[in-house]
Amino acid sequence: MAEEQEAVLNEAAAVAAKPSLRAGLRSFLSWRYLLAAGSAGVVCGLIGAAFTWMLSAVEHAAFGFSTGSFAEAVTRVPAHHRFLTVCIAGPVVAAVWYFLRKRGPAIPSVAGLYAGKRIGFGWMAADTTLQVLNVALGGSIGREGAPRQAGALAAADVGARLGLGEKPLKVLVACAAGAGLAAIYNVPFGGTIFALEIMIGLRVLWSFKKDALVITLWALMISWLATLVARIAIPDRPAYEIAWQGLDASLVLMALLAGPLVGTLGFYFGELVSRVSALAPKGRSILWAMPVCYLLLALLAIPFPLILGNGHALAENLLREDVPLGMAALLVFAKPVATLLTVRAGATGGKLTPSLSTGAALGTVLAAGCAMFLPVHVAMVAVLGAGAFLAGSLRAPLTAGVLAIELTGADPAVWPLVALAVAGTWATSLGLAQLARRREQTLPPKCLE
Repeated sequence: MAEEQEAVLNEAAAVAAKPSLRAGLRSFLSWRYLLAAGSAGVVCGLIGAAFTWMLSAVEHAAFGFSTGSFAEAVTRVPAHHRFLTVCIAGPVVAAVWYFLRKRGPAIPSVAGLYAGKRIGFGWMAADTTLQVLNVALGGSIGREGAPRQAGALAAADVGARLGLGEKPLKVLVACAAGAGLAAIYNVPFGGTIFALEIMIGLRVLWSFKKDALVITLWALMISWLATLVARIAIPDRPAYEIAWQGLDASLVLMALLAGPLVGTLGFYFGELVSRVSALAPKGRSILWAMPVCYLLLALLAIPFPLILGNGHALAENLLREDVPLGMAALLVFAKPVATLLTVRAGATGGKLTPSLSTGAALGTVLAAGCAMFLPVHVAMVAVLGAGAFLAGSLRAPLTAGVLAIELTGADPAVWPLVALAVAGTWATSLGLAQLARRREQTLPPKCLE
């Protein structure tokens, strides 16, 4: 995500610097743009709904349950069932991905789509469908990458057919990527901020001057429309239910601690995912790398069933306080390992929910560690940990904060605490990034080769 965000910012800065692209408000208020934006919102919503139905159907078939949640299913199903499901998924998913990557074009990321790369929608649909199936079969990686990519490409195709200019088309692609995220998680504000902070970039948005407000409103409208359409499959409620309690000084202290402590771990987790992703197999080697990695994942899932899937099951149980402290402490390590195995195997997807769930586990452990001195509401500290870890992993504090609030339906009184936690992460991440740059500059030439 860090590399993707940097690529988007660099491309967007170049776009903003071209005087010919400063087309003013007229380009964003035409009937063409209205039609393109409305179409993008509807298509992103339908994509989110379709992927949600698909995910649920495959989860039910793979883990043999008809009622209840995925979290309940993976913890109740016999260990050998979990093991065999993930083991079988490895070679099957590897074979399909190998075929797609060998026969088809390279699948562009949302950053690539923003930069103008295009492929046939059929190839994108096949790849993103496989991303969702991989998560449903136990792959420990986020499912939000699929609707972001598919939604962005669909918006790009619609915008091009309607003859939108370069700048309006790029903005539409950015908004559609955010709308894909909004649709699949029922987070319209989170999708909006994702489009503005990560896809377009706040500095670039500011450089658009009088267009900035209109772009913001378009991002919000497209995300809201996509979310409303996706509700044919996704319930209109927060992803996680929490029994909120009143605020006190101990929670303020937890927010101050979560930012630098949990956020720092999130920062390095994001770095590690990027490095492991660079080592993922690019050709025929996926045919053995993925089965081996998924065998290890299956073994890890025997004692830790909640590591399977994107992390929703783990976060759900943690925020309901259904996970014993000892298990939560072990899951702090087990979930990142599962995600790194999945990435190393060659799977593609997102890291939003894996980061969120790992942060919730760290918040649970932090609350328990401080309980002997300051009794606190464990689930509320878990939310602070989730927001801080996500902010460090994505390097996007506004997006992380809004998502932590929206996914949990946080009480407005809790919002300042989440903001405090992600602000601490943001400050710490800036320092860590600067330190990393200084170290790279002082390395001897051999180390830089």
